Amino acid sequence: MRGIMTVLFAIWGLGGFILVGGSIVSLSGSVGIGTSGYITMGCMFWIGGMIFFGLAGLLSPPDYRALQLIDDDSREIDIRH
Repeated sequence: MRGIMTVLFAIWGLGGFILVGGSIVSLSGSVGIGTSGYITMGCMFWIGGMIFFGLAGLLSPPDYRALQLIDDDSREIDIRH
């Protein structure tokens, strides 16, 4: 769960940054009150997603079962799913 939320946090962050940045750059010529409200709503939605995925990734418990030592002397790591 933690890994999934971390990946979603990164995808949401980069994708939202590109989309919000693109909309701000493309609409910089004529900005009215409606356009300003629309851009603000998009930014708030993006920030809300960043907070949600970031907190979900931080609060989910880590899964240590995936990493188990085969032999204490060799220090090899066995990754089991």
